[in-house]
Amino acid sequence: MLHRLALRHLAMGLAALATLSGPAQALSCLRPDLARSFHQAAASPHNYIVVRGTLSFDATRLPETRDVNGMPGKKAQTTDLPARITGRFLSQKGFVTGFDRKIILRAICLGPWCGEPKPGVDYLAFLRETPKGYILEVNPCGGMAFTKPSNAILNQAVSCIRGQACTPKPGR
Repeated sequence: MLHRLALRHLAMGLAALATLSGPAQALSCLRPDLARSFHQAAASPHNYIVVRGTLSFDATRLPETRDVNGMPGKKAQTTDLPARITGRFLSQKGFVTGFDRKIILRAICLGPWCGEPKPGVDYLAFLRETPKGYILEVNPCGGMAFTKPSNAILNQAVSCIRGQACTPKPGR
């Protein structure tokens, strides 16, 4: 049985971003920060595990990014795709236990901007546990997925899970 980490869901103000309207809007995102994601996940009512691994899925099924001028009247949309992540999940001992599971990859669009995960790439991913399996949400700002995580990011994840230094950097 997997060691389950009680982390919580990302709350990045997606509802506010989804209300964007007009042809000249720009998307503004907070700089990705592992500690902030860790704390946001911990504040959520959902359970998460953190996995470092390679994501595989059919990228032709991702939603297309629309032209900004085609945006009026469109709301946030999601596209769920079958995917697999193969790697190791995070525990107090670090990334030592293997993880190879089918997951649901949820690509989220906000107006004309869509999350753009890449297959075959190394990710540090916060996977939300559901009765149907694990879900990885990727929004235009990245969501709970960190592409090609550096050693510093991986070390910070271990520090966070151990209850050690896990301080988010100030936003922009």
